[in-house]
Amino acid sequence: MQKDLSMLKPSPPLLDRFFTCLPYLHLLRSPIATGLLLVSFPFLAIWSRFSPLLANLFDITPRAMVVVSLMAFTAAWTVMTTGWVVVLHGADRFPVERIKIADLPGMRQVFFFGLAALPILICSVVYSVRESGRSIWWMVCGSLAGLAAALVLLGIVRFMAKSEASLISRVICVLAKHAEFSAGYLKLGDGKSTCFVLPGHALAFFLFGASLLVYLGVGLAKYRWLGYQPRVPTLAYVLLLMTLICWGTSGLAFFFDRFRFPVVVPLLAIPILNSFLPQSDHYFRVLSHTHEEALPPAAVLRSGTRSSAIVVAANGGGIQSAAWTTRVLTGLVQRSRAEFGAEYHDFGRQVRMISSVSGGSVGAMYIVGAFSSDGLPADSDLDRLVDLAEASSLDDIAWGLVYPDLGRVIFPFFWSTYIDRGQALERALIRQTKLSDGLSQWTEGVRLGWRPAVMFNATIADTGERLLFTNTTLESGHSGVKRFRELYPGMDIQVATAARLSAAFPYVSPAARADLGGPWTPQYHVVDGGYYDNYGMSSLIGWLDEALRAPANPIRRVLLLEIRGAPSSENDLDRRRGWLYQTVAPLEAMLNVRTAGQLSHNEEELRLLKRTAASNGVEIQSAVFQFRSENPPLSWHLTEHQKEQIAREWDRMKDGDGWEAVKTFLSKAKE
Repeated sequence: MQKDLSMLKPSPPLLDRFFTCLPYLHLLRSPIATGLLLVSFPFLAIWSRFSPLLANLFDITPRAMVVVSLMAFTAAWTVMTTGWVVVLHGADRFPVERIKIADLPGMRQVFFFGLAALPILICSVVYSVRESGRSIWWMVCGSLAGLAAALVLLGIVRFMAKSEASLISRVICVLAKHAEFSAGYLKLGDGKSTCFVLPGHALAFFLFGASLLVYLGVGLAKYRWLGYQPRVPTLAYVLLLMTLICWGTSGLAFFFDRFRFPVVVPLLAIPILNSFLPQSDHYFRVLSHTHEEALPPAAVLRSGTRSSAIVVAANGGGIQSAAWTTRVLTGLVQRSRAEFGAEYHDFGRQVRMISSVSGGSVGAMYIVGAFSSDGLPADSDLDRLVDLAEASSLDDIAWGLVYPDLGRVIFPFFWSTYIDRGQALERALIRQTKLSDGLSQWTEGVRLGWRPAVMFNATIADTGERLLFTNTTLESGHSGVKRFRELYPGMDIQVATAARLSAAFPYVSPAARADLGGPWTPQYHVVDGGYYDNYGMSSLIGWLDEALRAPANPIRRVLLLEIRGAPSSENDLDRRRGWLYQTVAPLEAMLNVRTAGQLSHNEEELRLLKRTAASNGVEIQSAVFQFRSENPPLSWHLTEHQKEQIAREWDRMKDGDGWEAVKTFLSKAKE
C-alpha cells in the first residue's frame, strides 16, 4: 500500500528542476526583457495605438534591409550571450544552484535565438512590400545578406574569443583579483598568483566590442553626412540602441546583484545628477542681428497690387501636414495657371500671409522660400517642392536621439550645444535647398509685395503662451501671445530653425531654449505650436482683424484658405472601459481637445471676424482643403502608398468646392 501511494507523488526531478531555474528569472531579467521587446516590438508598432508614430519604421528599402537584418540578429545573439554567461556562472557569483550547460553556445542555440529576429524581418518585408511596393525577392535577398554578415561577424567574434582568451585574462586579472569582485568572472590559481577568465566572458567581451564599434562607426558616418539622404534606416538605430541597453543592463546586473544593490540606482544616478546641469539642456541658435524691422499687418496687405488678398492657415501633423500643405499650395498655383494662362501669377502674388503650425510650418517654409521677384517658379520646380516636403527625416531624428542626446545625458560637457535630434531634423529639412536665410531677410520681399508674410506658431512650454516667429507684427493687446522679436530685441533666427521649433512634436523633437547669456541664464523653452492651436487660425484671425481695422484699408475682399492635413478625429465609444481607463482619461481628453476643441473655437472666431468685417464693407470668404483619406502618420516618414494617397486626394479635390471658391475669387480679382 505504501508503495502504491508513493507512485502518486509528483516527480521530484521535475520539481527540483523548476525550483533550480526559478531564481534565474530574476538574474536574467535584462536579457529576457530585451528578448520580449525584440519579438513584440513590430506588433506594438504596427498593430497598436502607436502605429501612427511607429509603423513607418518598418518601411525599408532592400539595401537598408541588409543593415536591419544585421542589427536584428546581433540583438538576438546579444540576448543569447548575456543570458548564457549568467546561467553558466550564476552559481559562482550568486547563492543559486548550478545549471549544467556547455561553455559556449553551439549552432543549435545560435539558430534558436536567431528566431527572435524573425518577427522584425518578416514585418519589415511585408510592410515594405505592401506600403511602398518593394520587390519581395529583393527584400528577402537583403535579409539573407544581413544574416550572412551577422554570421560572419559572430564567427570572427567566436574565433577571437578562443584565440585571445589568455590576453583578456591577463588584462582583467590585473584589474580585479579580490574574491568579492572576481567571483563569476575569474578562476584564481594557487595562492591567487595566477588567474584566468571563466568561459563565455571572452565571447561576451568581443561581441560587445563589435557592437560598440558598429555603434561608433554608424554614428560617425551619419554625423559626416548629417542632413543628406539616409543610408542607415531608423529601425536599425532602434535595434542598435536595444542591443547596447541589453549589454549595459545585463553587465551591471551581473555585477551589482551580488551586493544586493539595485541596478536601477547606477543607471539613473548619473542622468538624474546631470539633469540639474543646464549644459545638458537643448538649445537653438539665435542670429546676432536683424536685417529689417517687421511690417504691421496693414502694410503687408497694402503691399499687394489689388483690393483683394489671400491668407492661408496650415495645420500641424508632422510630415503629412508638411506634404499636404505643399501639395495644396503648389497645386493651386498650377491649377490657376492652367485656368487663366501660363503667365498668370496673381494667385501667388495675392497670398499675403501664411500662418502655420508644426508640419504645416515646414510646408510653408518650402513654399515661401520659393518666391522671388518674378513670382513662383515653373511647374516642374513646384513639383520638386512637394518631393522635398515628402522626403523622410526620421533617420536623422533617430541618429540625434541615439547619439548626441543619449550622450548628453551621461556626458553633457562633451557635446556641442546645438547638435541634438532637433538640429538633425533641421538639417534634414533644408537639405538640397538654400533655406539658410534669417527670417528678417524675407521682410524685404513682403514689403515689395512679391513674397507673403509668415507666422510660424510655437508654444512656450514654461508659460503655455503662443510664441510667433514672424516677419510681421501683432499688436500687444492680444493676451497670451509673444513674438520672438519682443523676447529677443534686435535678434533674428534662421527660417529653418523657426520652422523646426514650430514643428517640435512631443518627444520627437526636444523643447529647446535660446542660446543667449550662457547656460545659467534663464530662458524660455519652445515646443510645438499645436499645444496652443493646431490649426494656425487664432494667430491668423487676430492678425487679419488688426489689418482690416487699420485706417484707409484698401482691401475689400479676403479669401481665407484652411489647409488641414488629416481627417477630423471621430472616436467610437468603447463600452468595455473600466477603472483602468481613469489612468489615461486625462491624457486622452487633452489630445482630443487639441483637435475637436480647437477647431470649434477657431470656427467660432472666424464667424465673429466675418461679421465684424462685413460691417466695415469687407467680404471674407473661406475655403477648406482637408485631407480625408485614411488616418495619416504622425512621424517624419511617408511610405510610397501614403505619398500616392496625397497625390490621389489632391487629384480628387483640385476640381472640388475648394478650387471653385479659389477660381471664383481669382476671376473677380482679374476684373
